[in-house]
Amino acid sequence: WYYYLLLLPVILLPYSALLAIPLRHLRRLWRDPLDRFLLIWFVVVMVLVSLSQTQLPHYVLYGVTPLIVLFARHRRLLARARWAWLFPLALGALLLALWGYAGRLAADQSDDYLRQMLAAAPQQFDGLYLAGVLLYIAAVIALMVWQRPLWQRLALAGLAQSLVLYTLLLPALAALQQEPIKQAGLLARQFDGPVVAYRIHMPSFSVYRGAITERRAVQPGDYVYTRADRLPGLEEKFGAAAIETLYHQGGILLLHVRRAQDAAGQVLEGATVGEGAIDAVPAAVGGPSLKRAAVEGAVDGATL
Repeated sequence: WYYYLLLLPVILLPYSALLAIPLRHLRRLWRDPLDRFLLIWFVVVMVLVSLSQTQLPHYVLYGVTPLIVLFARHRRLLARARWAWLFPLALGALLLALWGYAGRLAADQSDDYLRQMLAAAPQQFDGLYLAGVLLYIAAVIALMVWQRPLWQRLALAGLAQSLVLYTLLLPALAALQQEPIKQAGLLARQFDGPVVAYRIHMPSFSVYRGAITERRAVQPGDYVYTRADRLPGLEEKFGAAAIETLYHQGGILLLHVRRAQDAAGQVLEGATVGEGAIDAVPAAVGGPSLKRAAVEGAVDGATL
């Protein structure tokens, strides 16, 4: 239930410090009809979204609107609060930490999907990203010492924050998570058989593919869209020889589960290719019998 209480200061960046206005001046605000309405609006939204079974970050935006109006009406109540800059600076420190830690993000993951997805993090959090973050931090520090009303400087900090988030951070995160899904979806458009999502819920794949992706039990002959950490389950069910990997990038897989006769053909083909090598075995060490046993074993394995 406290999820949105922790998330609210992040959602309100760089105006998080203005939350002190309703906390410090609650009685004063409650006496004004418009302020009282805004407070009730905010509290009702917070209660409803906190009780919701699904809690996504953007749900709380419905309660941010009355807070922003409230902050604007009483913006001068925090005219000299220098501690208000802790929040924009904390964001800059976090963005800087992502750059410094990018090279170790993948190594610290035990999950195959996360490790493979984050393997490209150093390429996304690169020198251009670092330059942009340092420029943002410098802008925030300059705004701290600028002799203008606090609310004006925070508004400019909000502009700088939007620029760094939408031009650097979000594209980097999208490249890590969404680009592999996009490429998989575009490739899957070429498949002439059913495509099944196996233990994965990333609906954007269907958008890129331009068709609904079935969610059911995987059957032989299906094309499968899944994550790297789900592959062992399919191999256990159908056998590793029956799984053909068509696409593997950023922890996202496109597989084809061969039918039994197709898998048998692959095994027999391998056995045929190996006959020449077996024929080269001298008779003294059982060349003919070894050849016959190898072929029979391959056929038995295909039948199973």
